[in-house]
Amino acid sequence: MRKFRYTTGTKIWLVILQQIFAVLLVVSIVLLSALFDRRMLNTNDILDTSFVNSGYYTDVFQKTAQELIKYVTLKEQFEKDGVYDEDKTVDVMAYASGRIGALKEPEEDDIEEQTGFRSYYRLGDLLKWAAAGYSEDESGILEEEYTPLSGKSLHQCLSDGTMDEAEARRISQMTEQVLDTISTDLGLYKRYLNKYDVNDSNVRYWISKTGDYETSDPEDVYTNMTDKEVEDELQNAMEDFGSYFYYDNVSLRMRTNVDGMEEYFYDQLEHMAGAVGENTVVLITVDTDFPYADSFASANREFGQYHPWIIGGIFLLAGSIISFIMTLVLITMAAGRVDGEETKIRLYWIDRVKTEVIFVAQLLFVVLTTVAAMQIVYGEWKIPGMLIMAGTMTYVCDSVFLALYLSLVRRVKAEMLWKSSLLYWLICGITKIIKNIRLAGRIFVCFAGGSVILFLLLYLVFVHQSFLALICVAGIMLGAFVYQLRNAIQKMRLLEGVNKIAEGNLKFKIDTEGFYEANKKMADAVNNIGDGLYCAVDENTKNERMKADLITNVSHDIKTPLTSIINYVNLIKMEHIEDEHLREYVDILDSKAQRLKQLTEDLVEASKISSGNIELHMQCIDFVELIYQTGGEFNEKFEAKDLTTITKLPKEPVYIMADGRRIWRVVENLYNNVAKYALAHTRVYVTVEAGETEMEFSIKNISEQELHVDTTELTERFIRGDTSRSTEGSGLGLSIAKNLTVLMDGSFTIGLDGDLFTASVRFPRISGRQDQNATD
Repeated sequence: MRKFRYTTGTKIWLVILQQIFAVLLVVSIVLLSALFDRRMLNTNDILDTSFVNSGYYTDVFQKTAQELIKYVTLKEQFEKDGVYDEDKTVDVMAYASGRIGALKEPEEDDIEEQTGFRSYYRLGDLLKWAAAGYSEDESGILEEEYTPLSGKSLHQCLSDGTMDEAEARRISQMTEQVLDTISTDLGLYKRYLNKYDVNDSNVRYWISKTGDYETSDPEDVYTNMTDKEVEDELQNAMEDFGSYFYYDNVSLRMRTNVDGMEEYFYDQLEHMAGAVGENTVVLITVDTDFPYADSFASANREFGQYHPWIIGGIFLLAGSIISFIMTLVLITMAAGRVDGEETKIRLYWIDRVKTEVIFVAQLLFVVLTTVAAMQIVYGEWKIPGMLIMAGTMTYVCDSVFLALYLSLVRRVKAEMLWKSSLLYWLICGITKIIKNIRLAGRIFVCFAGGSVILFLLLYLVFVHQSFLALICVAGIMLGAFVYQLRNAIQKMRLLEGVNKIAEGNLKFKIDTEGFYEANKKMADAVNNIGDGLYCAVDENTKNERMKADLITNVSHDIKTPLTSIINYVNLIKMEHIEDEHLREYVDILDSKAQRLKQLTEDLVEASKISSGNIELHMQCIDFVELIYQTGGEFNEKFEAKDLTTITKLPKEPVYIMADGRRIWRVVENLYNNVAKYALAHTRVYVTVEAGETEMEFSIKNISEQELHVDTTELTERFIRGDTSRSTEGSGLGLSIAKNLTVLMDGSFTIGLDGDLFTASVRFPRISGRQDQNATD
């Protein structure tokens, strides 16, 4: 086979291709994210090109409904007799509390008869006041530029004792609230007026405060329809128009053919509709032929322009991911290699920079890149602009990333990642100085010299504010930390040796290479204590066997009465019990008895495994067929929690040597663990990978509960990930599965990545024909 040639031209092409695929990857991600954010990406049917059936259309319709209801409220606030009027009387107390939609304008005589403070203002005065700004006096009371229509201001009411200071401050705050919002509300009113009260709109609305179209007073109706349209559309809108929404606050009836509109109304719009009137009726229709150029027609054009990009974006994403990874792997393989020289690694000037500097630069670059990406994603960008900016930024970022990444790769290949670090240089320098000094002398010299240097540096830091001295102090602290860290590592290795011997591995020896002198002596002493612990370990083993026998005997004693209970429950269930409560009690007894039976069997199984009192009947097993059978048996349990199984199995058989009943128990426990603890409505991934000498079975799921335990603890007896014990389980399933796997010469591992739980089983792979001959 011809070897891959690491020529300069090849490396340049790999870098160019990697940058191209990096740009395509990011561009496809940004594109699909933008389409998904705009709900143009219909996950239920990607090929559906109908704008009306899209989530994008639903968003536009929902926004329109919200704007129309808001518009009606604004008309109440700014119009008099159906026309905008700056002489309209506004009660700022009602305006600030949100009751303006249901408020009737007070009569002029009512205003003149008020003797105390009333918050009636002329609309034009409030708008001028808001535009000019407002201020407060020393006590926090609003300085009134305009006097209420009643003729009595806040300060006058305070002077004559009509109100106290607390009440005046409250009214002042509410007036300020109105002044802060009324200009914005007026802007919305003008926008909606020119958007909806026009003839060239695809939207038709009819909103009444007092009832349906047959009983409503025309003065209480807000609509952009003509009399003829009212008569025709209210009768036929829900049959003739493409989209409609109808809600009657009296009968509480709702009709709509827009997906998600019902939930959106109750979540977002119901309180707004209630502010219009107690008997509100809302009818909104949209002509889905879009004959007029409005927001719906514009959204329809945008949808038609970008929706065809979805399929291409998905294929581009998949292809660019694979190509990006492949080219990055090839670049990694070629980094530092010289064509024709298998062992030589070529280094460049950047590789002489200290390792810590490269790591810090990489970290800063990641932070800056993240900030820039967030500016693009959350900025006000059109899709083409987002793609151009994302592609440009990706090219620059990938170039810097490759420079730093490949430098680290070359250091690893040249075995100089640690040796090129600043920390290594510092440690080597200190070690050369104190290497040949006796222990006591070394301690004294290190302590005295270190103290003098430290005090001198601290003097420079605090008296002369020397930044260089501060860096030196940090360096000394770092050096002390490294020495203590290395000493702690050696202590941990000593502790590991003691633990190994305490666990029964009396032949374990601690490797003392590189140990400090004192630690080496201690390690040599630990290496010689194995024989003295033999008797204690033997006694401990006997005690464990006694415990296992006790569990086995008690479990067997429980089985007899438990079997009787189960049999009598079954007999009771065969009777025709008419009382519904009795049938429920019998079902509960049956469920709990079966659970107790399973727990007893698990205890016996765990006891046999721990005591070694288990006999295996090894035979050739087709593991792929076993997974198919197990998956079929658990289909019903998985469907009950809406778990979707994604299975990836080899087409050919995969044979292993195992006890048929025991390997079934291992796989069953893993599937049962998923059925109990997986998060509902998620996916479960089941894979079998067959190598030349080994096969691996893995099952992955999202945990329903947060897992705060170590993975090694999950395979211990009576340990459960569900610490609240809100689900049924004994905590023995994974322990039994692991121990049975090890007994059959396999390996069992568990992995956690956040809430992703992974269980893997490995067995040596054998040839089915060879094993059959051996068995015969």
